[in-house]
Amino acid sequence: MGRDTATIALDSNAMTYWIDALSSVQGPPAEPCSDEKLALARIFFWMPHECCFHFTPAVEAEYRAIRDRAKRDNHMSWALVMISPVRPLPDTVAVEKRASELLQCHRKGGKDCRIVAECELTEIVTLLTCDGDLLKNLRDKTSVQICRPSEYWQRMAVPPGTRSTCAPHETNPLSQYSWWHC
Repeated sequence: MGRDTATIALDSNAMTYWIDALSSVQGPPAEPCSDEKLALARIFFWMPHECCFHFTPAVEAEYRAIRDRAKRDNHMSWALVMISPVRPLPDTVAVEKRASELLQCHRKGGKDCRIVAECELTEIVTLLTCDGDLLKNLRDKTSVQICRPSEYWQRMAVPPGTRSTCAPHETNPLSQYSWWHC
């Protein structure tokens, strides 16, 4: 077992966009945010073998609160198999304290502040999001690198034609399409 050197977390919208991307079997992901969805798929397929996407307790609470049962069950299924919850769990008192501090910069984003605080306290290096307000208000207020998936993909600097570190199994319909290749 390797060490997860990238420690990348997804916020709720990035998690949904990643699921949308990997569910876009016959062609590239559709709007909204198709470029971000494509970047999430590519990051997933090209990140080092020892890495995986993570989610924090606040993100888990958000996807468990999805009212549409089919969508909620889909998120839960992906989370159980393909994404790792942060471990150990952050101290809730410390999370509340830090989230309150962050709230001074992001007044309408209590959930966002909690996610950033949880990332800080679990040593997440990067938080991927498509939330413009979170990026604008908190990017420079934390040690966590908050960025759009497309920015992170660009930083990975994967040369075109590079073989992915993982790929859909041959029985997965996505394996028959190349839209996700770099």
